[in-house]
Amino acid sequence: IMLLKTPSPRGVVFVDGKEYEWENGCLEVDIKIAKRLLGLQGYYVMLRNPLPYAKAKRILVNRGSGMGDVLMAMVVAREIKRNVSPQAQVDFVCSGEFSDLGKYFPYARVFKYDEIPDNASEYYNKIVLLNNTEFNDLSHKLHRIDLFAHFAKIKYPIEDKSLFYKVDEDEREWAK
Repeated sequence: IMLLKTPSPRGVVFVDGKEYEWENGCLEVDIKIAKRLLGLQGYYVMLRNPLPYAKAKRILVNRGSGMGDVLMAMVVAREIKRNVSPQAQVDFVCSGEFSDLGKYFPYARVFKYDEIPDNASEYYNKIVLLNNTEFNDLSHKLHRIDLFAHFAKIKYPIEDKSLFYKVDEDEREWAK
């Protein structure tokens, strides 16, 4: 079971023909339903007892969509692995169409939403949510990477804002 923060205080969502109702901005659902909802605008995972980074052994960084946002969120995942929690295994999850951006990313394993383990809420002891940041008051005041750092609750401004992407031979050939 996962606890999801919902886009509104009360509401209903339909998944595979079944109705799920929530109140108080929270929806408790099975992990398989949560995986379906995580890719939608406004839903994100909540942990009941989030650990400090220093104690986390397995961290999941979540940025749903948008190629640029996924690349910038990967900078935050890199910062977590390099400087905040180097002892932890860091995983990164995003929409399927962008998962190849992390094919050679050395700081985290990159997954599509449907590849998240079914026991994710038990497996990961810290989940970092970088969705819906554009609705925050700071979104017009901070560099997007620093806004993600703010939501990840890590120190910002991040000095190394360089994006990571490696072009492989197939892409070079395609670009000719």
